[in-house]
Amino acid sequence: LFTNLTGYINANFIRSIEVPSSDDTLLRANNHCEFIATQGPLNQTIGDFWHMVYMFKCPFIVMLTGLQYNGQTICDLYWPEKLNIPEHYKSNGFEISVTLLETNQSDCFIKRIFSISMSNNSNESHNVTQIHFTEWENFSVPTITDMDKLVKEYEQNYQSLVNHQSITASIGPTVVHCSAGVGRTGTFISALIVRRHLRSGCQWISLPSIVLMLRLWRHCMVELTVSFCS
Repeated sequence: LFTNLTGYINANFIRSIEVPSSDDTLLRANNHCEFIATQGPLNQTIGDFWHMVYMFKCPFIVMLTGLQYNGQTICDLYWPEKLNIPEHYKSNGFEISVTLLETNQSDCFIKRIFSISMSNNSNESHNVTQIHFTEWENFSVPTITDMDKLVKEYEQNYQSLVNHQSITASIGPTVVHCSAGVGRTGTFISALIVRRHLRSGCQWISLPSIVLMLRLWRHCMVELTVSFCS
């Protein structure tokens, strides 16, 4: 994914998969880019990450990883920890300012709200909500209860945004990342799609077909066999 004419970031657009009609067993995607699947930011890519969020006006970041695994850093701390004190990051000659406005913690996730501005457009800021799921270690699966809480939290926040927007298509894509941006990221997106299809009363749901379609846009989405069963 290119963040401007010269910048590149390890990320892919994931299009919206439509709910099949009652007599249809083919999955179809429309042209709406619903998600951006990406790897967890590292020190050298933090600025590019925030540049991407600002450029595509992403309303949500779903973070599905911790910062370390077995003593190794798998995602760097890419956000300011102190309220109302901006931190500055560089990306392709631009300076991005990120300010933590609010933080709330529940039993399995932390919700943070940030304001982002760019050095070339300081008068136009963009707010983004990060939902940081804390109960999903690398190479594992979360409990069904915790996963359900995460999905409901995201859906409620997204629906609240939709209720305040006149045109849903004007809402930017949600950024979803774990460490590599494929395993847990793909599982979360798949869970959202399956839940949406179930809620619509869809009689035909093929999880392998959903995963195969996601892999058309980003390789290796959903890595573990156990993730299919969770």
